[in-house]
Amino acid sequence: ELPDVRFKSAAHGQLNTRVWETGNREAIPDEAGTPPDLFFVPTLTISSLSYADFARQLNQRLTELVDAADPQVLQAELTRIGVGPYTPTEEKVRLIRNGCSSWLIPEIGPNFLQLPLDKLSPPEVTLRDRYGNSADRALLIAALLKCAGISARFVAVSDNWTYTPELARQLNRAMAFDFTKLLVYVPDFDVYLNDTTHFAALGSVNHEDKVGLDLESGRLIAVRGKPNCQSQKQYTYQLEVLPDGSGKVKVSVLYFGNFFEQENYRYSTMLEDERQRYFSQLAQLVNPRGVIDGPVKADFTDYPGVVEFQVRSPELAVPVAGTLDLLLPGFAHLTGEMTVPGADRQCPYSWNRNCNVSVKHQIRIPFGFTVNRRGVNSREVGRPGRALYHERRLVDSDMLIMNSRLNIPVGIFNAVDFDRLLDIQSQLLKFSTTHLLLEPSKSGNPAPTGGLPQ
Repeated sequence: ELPDVRFKSAAHGQLNTRVWETGNREAIPDEAGTPPDLFFVPTLTISSLSYADFARQLNQRLTELVDAADPQVLQAELTRIGVGPYTPTEEKVRLIRNGCSSWLIPEIGPNFLQLPLDKLSPPEVTLRDRYGNSADRALLIAALLKCAGISARFVAVSDNWTYTPELARQLNRAMAFDFTKLLVYVPDFDVYLNDTTHFAALGSVNHEDKVGLDLESGRLIAVRGKPNCQSQKQYTYQLEVLPDGSGKVKVSVLYFGNFFEQENYRYSTMLEDERQRYFSQLAQLVNPRGVIDGPVKADFTDYPGVVEFQVRSPELAVPVAGTLDLLLPGFAHLTGEMTVPGADRQCPYSWNRNCNVSVKHQIRIPFGFTVNRRGVNSREVGRPGRALYHERRLVDSDMLIMNSRLNIPVGIFNAVDFDRLLDIQSQLLKFSTTHLLLEPSKSGNPAPTGGLPQ
């Protein structure tokens, strides 16, 4: 028995209704620019066993708050952030996203499912107090979009569940609720708002590949950014090796999706001395004796983000008995981004997060040397027809081009695929993968060794 709590139950045909009420309820303090000291902790969970019913009730309450927002207050905020009558629609979306993310204090207090629906803050309150949980922020964004004449809808999203068809089927059979964040989806531009900052490209989403609940349709969906905003990295290394083993490496990195936001924030907030130290560390990762040679570039004014620099080293390749042993930079990116999923006895499947990293080497072979013919020209590790790891080598005159890509989709890995992932990790750590042996050419000139087209 609970003090001051009264329960009532009534049956209407096959529908059984249970109601609880109390006259001694703690109220949340008025919001006055500071986080509330007290908030409701859920002590009773009511489940309709239907995502559609849950979505309908939540969407109805959110829509009521958006519709009731004061248009004069919203219009004043749109004017403040630069949204005018002649602003292009996509630019309006960007300005609203940037305006809210730049001054709203990060999420404070309980998530919106830990509060009664009648305690969600109206958009004007969030605008005035400059803070709110995920739902409060989503309500403000949706209200500003509506005031600007842009249609949008709400999507509740999980922080923990990664979407796969297998998981969606399981959740539809046994309902579970882990939707702790609320996103705003703009269908005209295929854009999610409310989990990225103004450092992100419009179209990326931090809850990439997570399970979402579309509150309009009541269906489980996969939350994904626009196709060109999927998270990936592309590395290019241009190596020029001299006969004594010294040389230079020009490094270029392209950042997409969430990596764009992370690196844009990093370089935008760096002080000059921090920037110099950071690039010095990057040079030593390329080669232990490497130093920065010339100017560096970190440009995130356009998409994708680009970082470029050149490294000079007196020992790019190590002379060994007339040969040159060249340590190829960049394979650490492949092994570093790769996550081999764990497995336990309770679950016959293993999970893996999305991984999409490519590394390209362009190696100018020094005069008098050639590539060791024993190197493989092509290899693939993974499923037939869809390799998880793919490598191609092409030798043309004095230039060796190597393309390596690790592409692991989000999904459930069974025992066979789990073994393949372990095989990939083993292959990437082998000496034959990370090193290239340059041997003297019999003719004294670089000799083509053949290979497959790029």
